[in-house]
Amino acid sequence: MNEQKYHSESRRAEQMKKAEPDKIPYWEGYKRGLQRFFHGDKFGTSEEHELWLSLINRKDDKSKQRGQGYRDGLLYGEISSKIGRPSVGNTTLPAITVEKELETKLKEKAKEFEISMAETRRMSYAQFCEIDKGDK
Repeated sequence: MNEQKYHSESRRAEQMKKAEPDKIPYWEGYKRGLQRFFHGDKFGTSEEHELWLSLINRKDDKSKQRGQGYRDGLLYGEISSKIGRPSVGNTTLPAITVEKELETKLKEKAKEFEISMAETRRMSYAQFCEIDKGDK
């Protein structure tokens, strides 16, 4: 992710906090995830990084939203750095196509992350998903 994209996404997160006041914790986490991705280990400690990732598993909605936002910010940074804006021939695809691609890749990465979390806890993926349903 280049600096321009980083600042653009950070501004979007701020705008979304105003547009979706019920999701402020998510957008705060998202912005922090972008910061961690963009600045790398220079932003926060390893312990803070692990704490933010662990918030996904909390029962209270605000913490869970922060954790989900953090994870999504990290993943968006990683994915946008790899795929950029796809083009076909000389035509750049519309932003909506890029967003759908990113959404699909984010879901794939999220599932990979959940599978690794389940394995860490010595659970099957199905058992892990059942715990997650119980938090809702």
